[in-house]
Amino acid sequence: ELLKLKIPFHLLLGKAQSCLPPFIAKESVSVVVCDFSPLRVPLGWVKETGAELDKIKVPLVQVDAHNIVPVWLASDKQEYAARTIRNKIHKFLPEFLTEFPPVTVHTHNSKLTMKSTNWIKAKESLEIDMTVSEVSWVTPGTCNTCNTCNQKQH
Repeated sequence: ELLKLKIPFHLLLGKAQSCLPPFIAKESVSVVVCDFSPLRVPLGWVKETGAELDKIKVPLVQVDAHNIVPVWLASDKQEYAARTIRNKIHKFLPEFLTEFPPVTVHTHNSKLTMKSTNWIKAKESLEIDMTVSEVSWVTPGTCNTCNTCNQKQH
Protein backbone atom coordinates (compact mmCIF):
# COMPACT_ATOMS: atom_id res chain seq x y z
CA GLU A 1 0.00 0.00 0.00
CA LEU A 2 2.81 2.43 0.84
CA LEU A 3 4.52 1.82 -2.51
CA LYS A 4 1.30 2.57 -4.38
CA LEU A 5 0.88 5.78 -2.37
CA LYS A 6 4.54 6.77 -2.86
CA ILE A 7 5.07 6.93 0.90
CA PRO A 8 8.64 5.95 1.84
CA PHE A 9 9.06 3.30 4.55
CA HIS A 10 12.37 2.49 6.22
CA LEU A 11 12.75 -0.16 8.90
CA LEU A 12 15.87 0.37 10.99
CA LEU A 13 16.96 -2.54 13.16
CA GLY A 14 18.42 -1.88 16.59
CA LYS A 15 17.96 0.66 19.34
CA ALA A 16 16.58 3.97 18.08
CA GLN A 17 19.12 6.06 19.97
CA SER A 18 22.00 4.33 18.15
CA CYS A 19 20.62 3.60 14.65
CA LEU A 20 18.36 6.61 14.06
CA PRO A 21 20.85 9.53 14.33
CA PRO A 22 23.26 8.16 11.65
CA PHE A 23 20.31 7.50 9.29
CA ILE A 24 18.94 11.00 9.90
CA ALA A 25 22.33 12.65 9.35
CA LYS A 26 23.00 10.62 6.17
CA GLU A 27 19.57 11.35 4.70
CA SER A 28 19.37 15.01 5.84
CA VAL A 29 16.15 14.50 7.79
CA SER A 30 15.07 17.76 9.45
CA VAL A 31 12.62 16.53 12.12
CA VAL A 32 11.57 13.24 13.75
CA VAL A 33 7.95 12.67 14.75
CA CYS A 34 6.98 9.83 17.09
CA ASP A 35 3.87 8.72 18.93
CA PHE A 36 3.52 9.49 22.62
CA SER A 37 3.26 6.65 25.09
CA PRO A 38 2.89 7.25 28.83
CA LEU A 39 4.54 3.92 29.66
CA ARG A 40 7.91 3.98 31.41
CA VAL A 41 9.92 1.99 28.83
CA PRO A 42 8.79 3.98 25.76
CA LEU A 43 9.29 7.23 27.71
CA GLY A 44 12.88 6.11 28.28
CA TRP A 45 13.36 5.36 24.58
CA VAL A 46 12.11 8.82 23.64
CA LYS A 47 14.32 10.51 26.25
CA GLU A 48 17.45 8.60 25.13
CA THR A 49 16.74 9.07 21.42
CA GLY A 50 15.88 12.74 21.90
CA ALA A 51 19.20 13.31 23.68
CA GLU A 52 21.07 11.77 20.73
CA LEU A 53 19.07 13.81 18.22
CA ASP A 54 19.81 16.99 20.21
CA LYS A 55 23.51 16.36 19.54
CA ILE A 56 22.89 16.60 15.78
CA LYS A 57 20.36 19.44 16.21
CA VAL A 58 17.33 17.50 14.93
CA PRO A 59 14.11 18.06 16.91
CA LEU A 60 12.05 15.13 18.14
CA VAL A 61 8.32 15.94 18.20
CA GLN A 62 5.73 13.76 19.87
CA VAL A 63 2.11 13.40 18.78
CA ASP A 64 -0.64 11.55 20.61
CA ALA A 65 -1.94 9.37 17.79
CA HIS A 66 -3.78 6.78 19.86
CA ASN A 67 -6.03 9.11 21.86
CA ILE A 68 -8.74 11.32 20.39
CA VAL A 69 -7.76 14.19 22.69
CA PRO A 70 -4.00 14.49 23.28
CA VAL A 71 -3.25 13.41 26.82
CA TRP A 72 -1.29 16.58 27.63
CA LEU A 73 -4.36 18.69 26.79
CA ALA A 74 -6.87 16.48 28.57
CA SER A 75 -5.15 16.60 31.94
CA ASP A 76 -1.84 17.61 33.46
CA LYS A 77 -2.02 14.98 36.21
CA GLN A 78 -2.60 11.25 36.52
CA GLU A 79 -6.33 10.61 36.63
CA TYR A 80 -7.78 7.73 38.65
CA ALA A 81 -11.46 7.81 37.73
CA ALA A 82 -13.51 8.41 34.59
CA ARG A 83 -15.64 10.97 36.42
CA THR A 84 -12.61 13.20 37.02
CA ILE A 85 -11.42 13.24 33.41
CA ARG A 86 -14.68 12.89 31.46
CA ASN A 87 -15.53 16.62 31.41
CA LYS A 88 -11.94 17.53 30.59
CA ILE A 89 -12.04 15.26 27.52
CA HIS A 90 -15.54 16.32 26.44
CA LYS A 91 -14.40 19.96 26.40
CA PHE A 92 -11.96 19.15 23.55
CA LEU A 93 -14.10 16.73 21.51
CA PRO A 94 -15.45 19.35 19.06
CA GLU A 95 -11.88 20.19 18.10
CA PHE A 96 -10.41 16.67 17.95
CA LEU A 97 -13.24 14.22 17.20
CA THR A 98 -13.03 14.50 13.43
CA GLU A 99 -12.96 12.10 10.51
CA PHE A 100 -9.60 10.87 9.31
CA PRO A 101 -8.79 12.33 5.92
CA PRO A 102 -8.25 9.74 3.19
CA VAL A 103 -4.67 8.66 2.61
CA THR A 104 -3.69 9.90 -0.84
CA VAL A 105 -0.67 9.57 -3.09
CA HIS A 106 2.26 11.44 -1.56
CA THR A 107 2.90 14.45 -3.79
CA HIS A 108 6.32 15.43 -2.44
CA ASN A 109 9.07 13.39 -4.01
CA SER A 110 11.41 12.04 -1.39
CA LYS A 111 15.13 12.06 -2.03
CA LEU A 112 15.28 8.85 -0.02
CA THR A 113 15.30 5.65 -1.99
CA MET A 114 13.20 2.91 -0.49
CA LYS A 115 15.23 -0.21 -0.02
CA SER A 116 13.54 -3.56 0.18
CA THR A 117 13.00 -4.60 3.80
CA ASN A 118 14.62 -7.85 4.86
CA TRP A 119 11.67 -9.16 6.88
CA ILE A 120 13.49 -12.39 7.82
CA LYS A 121 16.36 -10.40 9.37
CA ALA A 122 13.82 -8.12 11.07
CA LYS A 123 11.96 -11.08 12.56
CA GLU A 124 15.21 -12.68 13.74
CA SER A 125 16.18 -9.44 15.52
CA LEU A 126 13.11 -9.61 17.77
CA GLU A 127 12.70 -11.49 21.02
CA ILE A 128 9.48 -13.37 20.31
CA ASP A 129 7.72 -16.16 22.18
CA MET A 130 7.22 -18.53 19.24
CA THR A 131 4.88 -20.74 21.31
CA VAL A 132 2.13 -18.13 20.88
CA SER A 133 -0.04 -19.07 17.91
CA GLU A 134 -0.50 -16.81 14.89
CA VAL A 135 -3.65 -14.67 14.87
CA SER A 136 -6.03 -16.22 12.36
CA TRP A 137 -9.19 -14.14 12.77
CA VAL A 138 -7.88 -10.96 11.13
CA THR A 139 -6.32 -10.18 7.75
CA PRO A 140 -3.52 -7.58 7.66
CA GLY A 141 -3.74 -4.30 5.78
CA THR A 142 -5.50 -0.97 6.19
CA CYS A 143 -8.62 -1.85 4.18
CA ASN A 144 -9.00 -5.23 5.86
CA THR A 145 -8.62 -3.66 9.29
CA CYS A 146 -11.37 -1.13 8.54
CA ASN A 147 -13.64 -3.91 7.24
CA THR A 148 -13.03 -6.03 10.35
CA CYS A 149 -13.75 -3.09 12.67
CA ASN A 150 -16.96 -2.27 10.78
CA GLN A 151 -18.12 -5.90 10.99
CA LYS A 152 -17.42 -6.07 14.74
CA GLN A 153 -19.25 -2.78 15.25
CA HIS A 154 -22.51 -3.96 13.67
